[in-house]
Amino acid sequence: MKPPHYDPDQMLPLSTPERIEGRVLSLVGRATRREIWFLFVNHRDAQLPIILPLQDHPSFPAPGDPERFTRMLSHVGEATDAAGVIVVIERYADHMLAPSDLAWASTLHAAAAASSLILRGVLLSHARGVRWVAPDDYLFPVGGATA
Repeated sequence: MKPPHYDPDQMLPLSTPERIEGRVLSLVGRATRREIWFLFVNHRDAQLPIILPLQDHPSFPAPGDPERFTRMLSHVGEATDAAGVIVVIERYADHMLAPSDLAWASTLHAAAAASSLILRGVLLSHARGVRWVAPDDYLFPVGGATA
């Protein structure tokens, strides 16, 4: 499979959930491996030619990961015209959210909140396509359990 590429012809701003989901589907598509992708947008919601994949990450985030990802996101924001980030959790399984998906979404949400970037969304690339991960899924776990 070819790695995703940035297409400068796709300059429509990623200003709606439908446009974000469509872009993620065209760039990452259905899951084929285990990765986390970071796509960056400027203050006009135009995608920047920066796509960062994180391969071989552990199943669950480590205790220091929120700070590590905050530093990475802040650095990208300072070094580019990035104002926001879209996170894609890719893993080859069904569309149902697993505890590891929720833990990563929560960790990356916290990292974005502490960085200079606005989190535009968290999406899951699964075996059949792409779906949104709603903040209610990972910020307010059922039964008071933490992700």
